[in-house]
Amino acid sequence: MSNVYCDLSTFKDRLNIKGSGADVTLLVLLEHVSRAIDQASNRFFYIKTETRHYDGSAGPLLLDLDLISVSSLKTDDDESGDSWETTWTTNDYLLLPYNGLPKHAVSVTPWGSKSDFNQGLKKTLEVAGSWGYDQVTEDTGADVNETYAAGDTTLTVTDGAKVNVGQTVLIDSEQLCVTAISGNDLTVERGTNGTTDAAHSSGADISVYRYPRALVEACILQAARRWRRRDPAFSGAGDLPGANEGALPVLDPDVKSLLAPFRKITVNAV
Repeated sequence: MSNVYCDLSTFKDRLNIKGSGADVTLLVLLEHVSRAIDQASNRFFYIKTETRHYDGSAGPLLLDLDLISVSSLKTDDDESGDSWETTWTTNDYLLLPYNGLPKHAVSVTPWGSKSDFNQGLKKTLEVAGSWGYDQVTEDTGADVNETYAAGDTTLTVTDGAKVNVGQTVLIDSEQLCVTAISGNDLTVERGTNGTTDAAHSSGADISVYRYPRALVEACILQAARRWRRRDPAFSGAGDLPGANEGALPVLDPDVKSLLAPFRKITVNAV
């Protein structure tokens, strides 16, 4: 389980689902719908730490993924094809657009030491950073309750009621996905979305990733429609032709309307 756009508690409250007997199935459903939202939008809304490579360019480099921030930008100036030895300074490049997120392109500055992105060279540019639509986090109000070792999948916090199953949380620079909660003990997936599974000090803050409200509502509506198909009273009702359990779901018209402002027009990038 990773990167669901509506946590389990919120979904169950909306549908008035009691008990925990269906929790595993519901989490699978929410993840399935979340990936359908990504596919329909031509982008993803979680934050992924990744290093990507691009061909050289004379002008602004169009990116194939939404970019939040750059941790390093390097070029392979000797054309070795397997190492990127020249690290650019932040004075050498700009992220576009200037205002707001996500960033869609990288441009060479007129005042830096570079003139272009090694125009004509293949796989010459390396961009390492955080990729995604936006990065909004909120302090949960819970902290790490004891020194937390790398590799440990049980996280003890000061207040387990502040966190919900299905949420992706951030401790220092590590992302963790919460798969179960028992009192103040959270069962988590470590080092998700390209982050590093690391040790954390007692008292470290725990933040949760937040997604646009329209996106959360779209996830709830689509998952609710799929869930209600299990009830004989709703069999076939409100569904669309071609839907099946093995494929990504056909999206409800109301869900498509909610997602329309987020749909990305794809560009040709390597």
